Amino acid sequence: MKIEDSLFLYNSEIFYAFTQDILRSHPYLMIYLLLTKSYINYQLFSTKTYVTNKENWLADNSFPKLQPIPI
Repeated sequence: MKIEDSLFLYNSEIFYAFTQDILRSHPYLMIYLLLTKSYINYQLFSTKTYVTNKENWLADNSFPKLQPIPI
């Protein structure tokens, strides 16, 4: 094994451990849960908007406009 290969593996292991620590940290989990909740609420809102405007959609054959997710 070459020295460059062993350094690459060593750096990869350090990067993996670092990212795992970040993923397990509480702030990251809170941000993930907030973003996931926002996405789920957005999907529910979009579905509700579509069902509410179904008659309009059938009349003009256009889908409801998607709104950006506020973060």
